[in-house]
Amino acid sequence: KRPRRSNEPDPIMLQVLHEKQREDSLTSTLATLPKGAQLPVTVVELNKTYLPFVDRVNRRGLPIRYGADFYSSALQSSPWAKVALWDGCVVGAAICAVSEEIAGCIHVRSLVSDVKRRGVATQLLQAIFADAAAHGFRKSSLRVHVRNTGAIAFYESIGYQIKETLVEYYQGSRELLESPPDAHFMLREEGEPVPDSSAT
Repeated sequence: KRPRRSNEPDPIMLQVLHEKQREDSLTSTLATLPKGAQLPVTVVELNKTYLPFVDRVNRRGLPIRYGADFYSSALQSSPWAKVALWDGCVVGAAICAVSEEIAGCIHVRSLVSDVKRRGVATQLLQAIFADAAAHGFRKSSLRVHVRNTGAIAFYESIGYQIKETLVEYYQGSRELLESPPDAHFMLREEGEPVPDSSAT
């Protein structure tokens, strides 16, 4: 590796500047979108290139921190790990896997969007559901904190139903969450509609 010349730009600073420019552009775009309109994104499979950006989106949007093991398994769960891109910038991610508990089911391990109520999460789930149907999977499951009423309402709007409440499920992260550290287990079966509006 050759040393960087003093007059060469720092690649890290260039990346930071590029990200800032894209964030400014995204802010401007969102300001011009009509109320309730989706932000058009491209959904692609997760790869190593996107991992740092997915981790950043997760840190911004989720109280629970994921470690290297989570992301390593996410990379191996193709095609069930998706990234939402806007102008090449990661604005959301859905990390899923084949359920070990329910036959014919895809489990949503995490779903997060940097842009709220602009349809990013919906577009990610649409891509997951389409792949699931193509592979013969008819169900989708997830767990959500019982106090996350916004997420619960969104999931119910696209066909998920609460099947049981798992007491102390988030016990290891109780200091990061509103009490109680319980989770709802939710299930969706094929045939439920996925809205194309910007529910989230």
